[in-house]
Amino acid sequence: HGQLPPVFGSFNLMEKPQLRLEKIHRQAEDSPILALADFVRRIGLVPSLDKKRTGSAIPKGVDVRIPSRSLRWWLVKTMGLNEGPWGRKAFSVPEVIWQSPPSVMREFLRGLFESDGHVDATGSVVSLCSKSERLIKDVQVMLLGFGILSAITVSYNKVYRKNYYILRLGREAADIFGKRIGFV
Repeated sequence: HGQLPPVFGSFNLMEKPQLRLEKIHRQAEDSPILALADFVRRIGLVPSLDKKRTGSAIPKGVDVRIPSRSLRWWLVKTMGLNEGPWGRKAFSVPEVIWQSPPSVMREFLRGLFESDGHVDATGSVVSLCSKSERLIKDVQVMLLGFGILSAITVSYNKVYRKNYYILRLGREAADIFGKRIGFV
């Protein structure tokens, strides 16, 4: 499950066909998705990795599907992935993050803004978008702990027929975010 690494240099495999492969290169070797899939295999489950495509040939991400009610229960109880009404996921900042030191909170925020955040073309507004109002409000409170002010607006998405919550940082708050939290 690997690929040959890029090969550079001037050589001719026809003259000296002895080639020794020392390491299989994996794309995104340090990927948390691959680490999760590996962990799940080690505990005896069989994950499926599905590449997300959005109308183009280039994948836009990877979904890891793990068929396990026990794992789902653990994620719900320990990691704060709460069940909302009708079995829908109601995301919030996990309790373990709230109880963590500021350095962990900072990394959580960095990852969240890296995945669901946006910086406008001028660089003056940083925003975070989610369908979870609770998550956005939790992030707003967490940012206040770092002295960063933000505003929440609601935008109705006609395609998905649901509200999305947008947390916006103005220019000054975006500068403070860059200094105190940082971008990935």
